Amino acid sequence: MNMPNMSIKLYQHVHSNIFKNLNDLAWREMLIAGKDAKSAIEKGEINHLGRPKIAVVADGAWSKRSYKTKYNALSGVICIIGARTKKVIFFGVRNKYCCVCQLAENCGELTQKHVCFKNWNSASTAMEADIIFEGFKQSLDMHNIIYAQLIGK
Repeated sequence: MNMPNMSIKLYQHVHSNIFKNLNDLAWREMLIAGKDAKSAIEKGEINHLGRPKIAVVADGAWSKRSYKTKYNALSGVICIIGARTKKVIFFGVRNKYCCVCQLAENCGELTQKHVCFKNWNSASTAMEADIIFEGFKQSLDMHNIIYAQLIGK
């Protein structure tokens, strides 16, 4: 095609902008989806303080298949979805690996300033439970909703 390649610096800049915009959009949409879930009030599904109680579905994935052995995935993700609205109201990711940090370590250099996505040092098998726990913890702050029932996939 005789077209020049994008420089690494420009690529990093564009990548960072796209990530930030997509991340912001995802969180805004989850907040909107949480408002939709408040239809529980209309159905009388509230606790003694008047907070709506809803059923949620949680499903997750790991970065590799385990086949009942070697549960050592480097990444895991969970989505919490309103059972009635079928909309995502929370998601979380756990990463045990950062390619920038690993490259610096392999070369014996100091890690350069970067956005590091490594946020997990425990067992891979605990990633999903930790993300679900975080989602339940944030349900009141994010949506003022109580996740009363968990439907697992």
